Amino acid sequence: MRVDSLHFRMLLALCSAFVGLVVLVLALRARSRGEASGPVRFTLASAVFAIAALEALGDLAPVVGYSILCLSVASFFLAELLLDERTRRRRVALLTPRPATELIPTLWIAMTLLSMSALVPYLLGGVAVAPALITAGCVIAMAAIAFRIASAPTQLIGEDPQAERLRDRLFRSRQTGIVCVVAVGTLFAFVTFANETSPTLGGLGRANYLATTMVWVGLAAWQFWYVRRISIAATPSSS
Repeated sequence: MRVDSLHFRMLLALCSAFVGLVVLVLALRARSRGEASGPVRFTLASAVFAIAALEALGDLAPVVGYSILCLSVASFFLAELLLDERTRRRRVALLTPRPATELIPTLWIAMTLLSMSALVPYLLGGVAVAPALITAGCVIAMAAIAFRIASAPTQLIGEDPQAERLRDRLFRSRQTGIVCVVAVGTLFAFVTFANETSPTLGGLGRANYLATTMVWVGLAAWQFWYVRRISIAATPSSS
């Protein structure tokens, strides 16, 4: 058990460091473009790097580090949403009505919420109950954020409404998909953590791991394909 715990702690440290590096790159890009999200991303990168360091040094229990990482990611998406809402209020609302949410992003959100059923065996079996509850709360929060992104009113700058409509759809679909993929990835990480540290569910735990992996990979591939298709459609209109 000690070896498994050490293995997972180092894996969590590496994953946290990778997430921190990605967010740091995004923060540097935001600062170079003068975007308001730069400080938020720098703060998150610092917090994630701290988690990685504490995990690598053994000063932070894996369950605590994982919980803080989940809360940090959820807080990051919330802060990004609030900044985007403040920016969009300065734009012009589109008068042409559109559906409250598009079908595909709505299906992504539904898949994210349904994926929370992966937590049921661990809650009922008393396996890592506290991390499971924290994971559930973070996934619900990220699903709510994804829904807000998908359903927010379309707002434009006013130069080319048709081209901007496509760009807005592209932005909305990309952001909604990213949040959903990260949320399901959080579930995948929890299932991996619970099966590694408390392998009491046996075959049920392995089946849960396989199902969560398939949903995560499938959702990521679907989101990539859908956003790419919209991007190709938007390119001629924006040129």
